[in-house]
Amino acid sequence: MILLRDIHWLAGLLEGEGSFVKNANSSGGWTPGIYLSTTDRDVAERTARILTARVYGPYSVASHPKNKPFYRVHIHSKKGIEWMMTLYTLLGERRRSQVRSV
Repeated sequence: MILLRDIHWLAGLLEGEGSFVKNANSSGGWTPGIYLSTTDRDVAERTARILTARVYGPYSVASHPKNKPFYRVHIHSKKGIEWMMTLYTLLGERRRSQVRSV
């Protein structure tokens, strides 16, 4: 069960670390999505649990071998739009603008 505090936590996290984007798809259109990259596995897991998504990684950046590995969580399509609308009023103007452009 998703609690209101989970939604608020997610909005705060995505405000600072997330992206609201539209990606090209194979049919020539676009797909809306929410993306998060983080070096904290527990943060990625909590995000994935709330979004009912999965954690990808760990990944490393070969050009920066001293950097910590990172994890990704993303959702797209209808699910991405639903979450954007759920989070919209909790976001700052810059992120709201990203959501509107999607």
